[in-house]
Amino acid sequence: MDGEGTVGKLLKDETLYNNLGITLASLQRSSAHAEKLTASIADYGAKLNQKGSLANDLVTDTTVFKDVQASVRQLKKLTITAAEATDNLKAASNNVNVATSKLDNKNSPLGVLLYDEASAAHIKATLKNLETGSEKLDEDLQAVQDNFLLRRYFKKKKKAEAVPVEKTDK
Repeated sequence: MDGEGTVGKLLKDETLYNNLGITLASLQRSSAHAEKLTASIADYGAKLNQKGSLANDLVTDTTVFKDVQASVRQLKKLTITAAEATDNLKAASNNVNVATSKLDNKNSPLGVLLYDEASAAHIKATLKNLETGSEKLDEDLQAVQDNFLLRRYFKKKKKAEAVPVEKTDK
């Protein structure tokens, strides 16, 4: 044999012979891994078929599957609600930032209320006048009701409010 043909090349070419040996060793390792993988898959499959396991219940029990579907739907709704709440919080935060910038501006209405002491004193005086005026108006209205010229009117009104209105069905 002079190294002609496939068999001759294998016997004479040492590099080719070594590569073939490496390839065979690699195939043996791959075969061993495939056997382990097959055994692992078979073991996993046996566990999936075991009654009472979650996986078996998901595949065979329609009630559990429906419950899982309902839970997923609720999670989706919760996610949407959380996103909306986040958007609302962002909007509120932006509004607070705008309001804060207006408070810092002493010429804005809010700024004037906060920083201008003369305006604050004027507003306080106005509120005090309104309160006093309201008290006086209450006194005047009570006096009007007790006035002998109008007393009869208020008595009639009180009687009319006390008597229930009867409905007639015809």
